[in-house]
Amino acid sequence: MSEAAGKLGVDTATIRNLMNAGYLTAAPKSQKSSERWRVVDEASVTMFGEHYISATDLARELRRDPANLCRELYKNGVEPLIFNGENRIIFRRRDVKDR
Repeated sequence: MSEAAGKLGVDTATIRNLMNAGYLTAAPKSQKSSERWRVVDEASVTMFGEHYISATDLARELRRDPANLCRELYKNGVEPLIFNGENRIIFRRRDVKDR
């Protein structure tokens, strides 16, 4: 989960929430595996990263302050990805590209 978090520019709690919401999938493990933790499927992380970007990474790319950038995006009608009822730190790349 920490590798996926690093690739997407979010924390591991967000990765867990994305998995619970169905945006990311767990890697398959063998039937004999006694592992209790979930491993994120790398392909789902790659695909998610192609379509979505964290506010932190977007701000870094644009050399902007994340809070001010989010405020400006909200004003311009760009909606964040909402999952788990409250997470507002990820945007669709196509939405922010047009702004």
